[in-house]
Amino acid sequence: MKKINVLPVLVLFLTLLGFNSCDNESLDPAIVVGGEVNPNPNPTGGILQVDFDNQTYVSSTTQVYISAGTIQVLATNSQGTVGFIVSGTTVGTYNGDDILFGYTPTGAENSYTNVGSTAPAVLTITAINTTNKTISGTFNFTGGLGLDAAESKVFTNGVFTNLPYVSENPTGDTFFAKVDGTEFVDDDIFVVVSEVNGASQISIQAINADDNTLAVNLDQNITVGTYAITGTNVATDKARGRYEVGETTNFANSGTVTITEKTALRVKGTFSFNVGPFSGGTTTHTITEGAFDVQYGE
Repeated sequence: MKKINVLPVLVLFLTLLGFNSCDNESLDPAIVVGGEVNPNPNPTGGILQVDFDNQTYVSSTTQVYISAGTIQVLATNSQGTVGFIVSGTTVGTYNGDDILFGYTPTGAENSYTNVGSTAPAVLTITAINTTNKTISGTFNFTGGLGLDAAESKVFTNGVFTNLPYVSENPTGDTFFAKVDGTEFVDDDIFVVVSEVNGASQISIQAINADDNTLAVNLDQNITVGTYAITGTNVATDKARGRYEVGETTNFANSGTVTITEKTALRVKGTFSFNVGPFSGGTTTHTITEGAFDVQYGE
């Protein structure tokens, strides 16, 4: 399983981007997802650097996570954080909707991302060493600031060399549910904290091998307790759900979410709900035995 919240630089923008499967091969068979974590997560020699604002950004620390469907990279130094998420796990070139880049200056509330940009954004994975568990490549992108892209920065000559990676979920997040009585087996867990209509929300999204998505959305100020999903009062419901199958999105029209534990960093709970078309009508799928335990804070 994976969780994009390990890349806080990008977390506010994940809901804006639908990751599509790229044309490259599937997971490299030599990458063992859920295997042993590299005991030295940032050895000397692994760096990421990129040019912007007439200077060269050089990482002081890096974090890389390769799971069943994505590669997630985060680099930090005193200037801020540079990161990307790519829908793919093999050597090759990625662009378009397969890649999401971001840069957040230290202390800033908004990030520069390639979301909505018409400028090319290209990532090339040149090597994945499955023996030493390192990854190398190059990248370039233009990032707009915030959702309205009020200003932009051009990032060029990006290169990362021998960055160590792990292939086990670094946060220990878990997600389980059954759809129509059959287990929904997730490859990916995305935890997104975003602002919708002035209110902060936590979106817990599990994605399976067929790119179907099962999601539970919570108001960030939710507390321990049981909350009804009405489907008719989305603006006032403190918990919501949805199930995406291919191009069809089904929204929860009845059910409950129970929050059993919540701290400033993690939230744990259970859920069950029925889903159907947004316009109403009959239930199309039944979600049962749902449970999650995820990190949403930093």
